[in-house]
This record gives sequence, C-alpha cells and structure tokens, in this order.
Amino acid sequence: MARLPMSWRNSMQQAPLKKIVICGAGLAGVMCAAALSRALPAGIDILLIDTEGADKTDIFFGTVTPPSSYKFLLDIGIGEPDLLPLSNTSFSLGTQYKNWGGEARSWTQSYHQPLPVFNGVEFQHYLTRLQSTFPHLAKLESYIMSTHAAQRRVFAHPPEDRKIPLSTVEYGYHFLPSEWRKILSDHITSAPVKLIKADIKSVQHDRHNIRGLKLSGDIVVEADFFIDCTGPDYFIPLSRQLHRSEARKLVAAASFSPQESLSGVSRTLTGTEYGWTARTPFQNGDHTLKICDPSSDQSKISPAELASAAIGFCDQPWRNNYLTLGHRAACLEPLTAAPIHLLQRDITRLIELIPVTPNMTVERREYNRRFKEDYEHADAFHRGFFETAEPLGTAYWDAARAEPVSSKLENKITQFQSRGTLVQYDLEPFGKEDWTQLHMGMGRFPQRYDKIADKVPERSLVQTLQNRIRANEEMALRLPSHYQYMMKLLAYFRKQA
Repeated sequence: MARLPMSWRNSMQQAPLKKIVICGAGLAGVMCAAALSRALPAGIDILLIDTEGADKTDIFFGTVTPPSSYKFLLDIGIGEPDLLPLSNTSFSLGTQYKNWGGEARSWTQSYHQPLPVFNGVEFQHYLTRLQSTFPHLAKLESYIMSTHAAQRRVFAHPPEDRKIPLSTVEYGYHFLPSEWRKILSDHITSAPVKLIKADIKSVQHDRHNIRGLKLSGDIVVEADFFIDCTGPDYFIPLSRQLHRSEARKLVAAASFSPQESLSGVSRTLTGTEYGWTARTPFQNGDHTLKICDPSSDQSKISPAELASAAIGFCDQPWRNNYLTLGHRAACLEPLTAAPIHLLQRDITRLIELIPVTPNMTVERREYNRRFKEDYEHADAFHRGFFETAEPLGTAYWDAARAEPVSSKLENKITQFQSRGTLVQYDLEPFGKEDWTQLHMGMGRFPQRYDKIADKVPERSLVQTLQNRIRANEEMALRLPSHYQYMMKLLAYFRKQA
C-alpha cells in the first residue's frame, strides 16, 4: 500500500480533510473503506453508505486476481490465515484459454517471474532462433514453472531459494466477490469506519463541489471528499459532469457446482459460439461464469441469474471533490485478472494522492492521468485477444473486433511480429511476460530474431533449454495436488487459530 504524502505526516494539524463519505458498499466500496481506514490518520472520519444494488455488477470483477492481491490484502490487515478459512478462496496460477477464436487456439497465461535473459538478449529471441531446427524447444510454456504446475494441478508456496524452479512461480487467488465483500465488511466494523444502510435521495452542490447528501430517513451527511462506488446503474449520479465512454455491452451469468474436492489450480476459459465460459476451481466446488453479447441467444447461459454492464471507463473519474471508483468509473470484461487488478491500483493511487489542501487540482490531475493510462493499457491487452487472422464471426466477436486497435497495441504487435521486440510503456499493468504469452498464444511469432542470440553456441543453448524443461517437469512431479496442499494448509491455520 502506498505511504501517505510527507506533507500529511509533517502537518497533520493543518490537514483540511476531516471527513470522507464512500457511497456504495459493493466490493469496490468495502475495499476502499478498508484500505483508507488503515492508511489515513485517526482524525479523519470515514462514512460508508450501503446503498441498494451497489454489488449488482460485482460479477464483472471476475473470479481471478493477480499476484499483487496478496500484498494488497496484507496491507489492510487480511492475511492468508484469515482469508482462506473464512472463504472459498483458492490459489491461482493463471488462466488456461481453450478453443479461442476461429483458429481454436489454446494456451496458458500464467503468473511467474521474468523470463531469463542470456547475453543481454531476451528469451523469445532464442525460441525464434530454434523454431525451425528444434521446434519442440521453441514452445514458451515449457519454460514456465507455473504452467507445468497448472497443467498437473499441483501447488505449493514458492520458496526463497532461487535455485529451485518453484521459486519463479507467482500466484494469485480464485475469489468470489460476494465472499470477499463479506470478509471486508466484517473487517471494517472493527476499524474507524461508520457504516449506515441508506439510499441517496438528493445531492447538495456548492458551485462545483458536493457539500452534502440527503439520504433516506431524512439523514443529511456533509463531508470534504466523496467517493462514489454505487455502480454504473445507480439512479442518482452524484456528479452532474460525469462522462463515460462505452464501447459495448455484455451479459454475464454465474453458477456454482459443489464438488467433493478442489480440482485444478488455474481458471479454464473456453471460447463458445455465444462468447466464453470460465470454470474456476474453489475449495468445495467449481464456479462457472458465462459471458455473451446481448444479441446472442441468452438461453445458452440460462437459467442462471443474469447481469449486464457496459464496458468502458471515464476519462476523468475525479472531478472537484468527487471521485468515482469501481464500476462507477470503469468496467472491464473479466477476460483476465485486469478488473480486480486495476481496482487495487486505483485504491492504492488514491491513498498516495489523498489531497492535502482544499484545492485538489494537482492530485486530481495526476490521478486522472494515471487512471486513464492504466485502463488504456488494459484495454489494449484485452483487444489483443481478438486481433487474429481468423475471427469467429459471432455477435460477441464482431462487437469486440469493432473496437478500434490503439496505436500502442498496433505498435506492440508490429514490433513483436517483425523482430521479437517487446514494446513497453511506463507502469503498464501487464508486463513483458504477460505480453509474450499472449502474443505466442495467439499465434504471433517473430519473423526474425536478434542476431546477438547467435553468440550462444547451438549445442550449449539446446542443452541449457533441455535442462530447464527437465527441471520444471521434475519439480511439478514432486509437488502435492492443489487439493492436498489446501487441506493441510487449512488444517494448520485452524489449529493455530
């Protein structure tokens, strides 16, 4: 979690911010309240208003988190000994994509440490070099320990010893937004957060700023700063200037099937004629999430309860003393872990930029700049899933491909296909390893490689790569199944408690 600005720590007595109101106790609202209550000084009051329907679109946060969730939760006081016994949460090594697009591609997007660099040359150049002579050694997944573990459905926490292949693994979580919302709600009841259940009836403005809210029950609350987490469909928008660009709409349906044991350690996302279906393994069952275009045959995803949302994001989520957060500010397709990843980044950024004077211009400008860049980068990554020579030709795919290809994505694809260069921009939410897996998973391979890679003798290169593959395979064979590991870990946590 970001530290408070130095000006806060040096001049708490002069800090103008005395009260923050968070509207909406969906997942975004309770995560924000929990994080702020841990980071801000005790003199600042935090009021969380539980408005009806704020969790309506929480399904669009998906069911998988990035590795950064471990630290985010730890920073707000929730560790794995608290999280795992109190919820159905399980470990995640990424997502296995199957039957994707018109070419029915299959690959794994896993979490892992950076790929090796030999003689200053990035790893993909060596795979391109061997593609014609040793094609069996040119498969990226063979060198990623997370992928080996995911395919064998095994897991263990990565050790600190860098000589062990397992040390390169990073992991996230499989999570249910409703369960995390409940855990966080219970958590903030012991924190300096006041929680009331009410609906917003009207907004009191003073020129450009919001001064107060009139709630149901004739309650009036005033504050210095307002955070709107009510969701995209709340009937009273707090801001009169909110503009959100929306690309397309999606329909989601979720269901849960109890199982006797925990199955895999990765989410499986399969392309379908209507969109896609994701199966996520949890401690005592499998969760199924289906996404389709509104014009698709929705009987394919019934009879589960349906939710819909417009995919898009605000160009300026922070206006004056009013900030939109969660699906009020942006909604991404849960195709990757991006929805929850970017929400965590938004909250961390907010803490870093908490205003120190009544004039919030500087903080607001920086927050909006970084917010927009984050979502543009994530949007480009998602758009990369649909940039293929053989589109599927369904309503879902046509709508996705109708979105324009950004110059950043075009540059990334062109440079990688041309000469294996991984174009990176500052502070991207997806790193080089993520893009390498996506490019190769989608069948985008470099036409040429960095000739400095030829400095490594072929025999030595082949031997090194074979050793890496063998080490990963042997490590995967020694690991316990995800189910066995989870059961022993839960038993240990409960014994300690």
